[in-house]
Amino acid sequence: MVQALRRAGVPVHFTGILPGKPEEGGIQVTSEPAQSASPSEFHIIHTVPEYYPYWIRAAKQRSQQAKVWGYTTWETDQLPVHWPALLNQLDGLFVTSHWNKEVFQKSGVTVQIEVLPHVSEFEGVAEGKASRALEHVLEKVQDDFLFYSIGVWNERKAPWLLIEAFKQEFSKHEKVALLVKTGRIDWTSAYKRRWNKLFRKGFGEASAAFKNLVSPQGAKIYHLCKELTSQEVALLHKRGDCFISFTRGEGWGMGAYEAAWFGKPVAITAYGGALDYLPPHMSYLLDCSLVPVQTAFGQESYSSNQKWANVNLPAARKTMRHIFEQASSAREQGKQLRQHVSSNFSAEAIAARCLRALGVAAPEKKSFKLSD
Repeated sequence: MVQALRRAGVPVHFTGILPGKPEEGGIQVTSEPAQSASPSEFHIIHTVPEYYPYWIRAAKQRSQQAKVWGYTTWETDQLPVHWPALLNQLDGLFVTSHWNKEVFQKSGVTVQIEVLPHVSEFEGVAEGKASRALEHVLEKVQDDFLFYSIGVWNERKAPWLLIEAFKQEFSKHEKVALLVKTGRIDWTSAYKRRWNKLFRKGFGEASAAFKNLVSPQGAKIYHLCKELTSQEVALLHKRGDCFISFTRGEGWGMGAYEAAWFGKPVAITAYGGALDYLPPHMSYLLDCSLVPVQTAFGQESYSSNQKWANVNLPAARKTMRHIFEQASSAREQGKQLRQHVSSNFSAEAIAARCLRALGVAAPEKKSFKLSD
């Protein structure tokens, strides 16, 4: 978004934020020199809402005339109960999808809400070379049809459901494989002292959870939990044949979004923000039903009063089988999807949408500060 606004002629002062204490607005790691002596007229805070009060105060201390907007997203049918009070301190709020706008308004957010999709990081371009870790997995895949998924190992992404469905539907003798890319941590495990961490407290390993689910005699399923650079993620999108996710909820869904930019067919739960860029006739929307949220991590924000989606596993298996056996048709859908996102979600179009929402008619005369 920063680069998109700058290309539109908007001076942007960027401040990078890492997780930290909410009362300190997180940890400030980068702060570019202001591009003008006058205070920023607009501040866009792209962090979790818990940090908003700090940055709102900082902006208003700099200039009482400054307009402070938030930019956030959420993944269930209701917001965390403490969010509306934080969000209603803003002058306005950007959310990623029309579904999110409905959820936020229903949950009690009364400030102006505008839908602002994410800008693609890659726009379908992959450069550079794969790391040895990624290369090693892709060598095993060879020329098999590759379903691939990207997301953390937690209850919301539910990678074990995808693994189980793939195990049941395919055999190791078929030319089809599944690659599950996650982080290192198993967020579903208990937070406790662990011998392999010198008895320091921590969560379990995603690699251990994966090993408990698969068998060498079963379908070809691979797991990659090593950190990848942005360009390596792009290379994974380039090699994969179909992005698939049994996610229980997405405010936007960057994995599916970037896959669409690479012209890959997308199979994903038919619920949430991803539906904004996935027309039914250009994607494989997986049948699902809403269920109460259950998660061991993030109790401050998640509760059983909220709902998210569970994929219909038998129906999802049939969809995977169809995609594999009708690969040429799936590839054609991917091409159509790429055309759709490039026509409707370009960086230029999203930057223009942002400026219209803010009422900016002459971008070269405005100053922005974006905290992310």
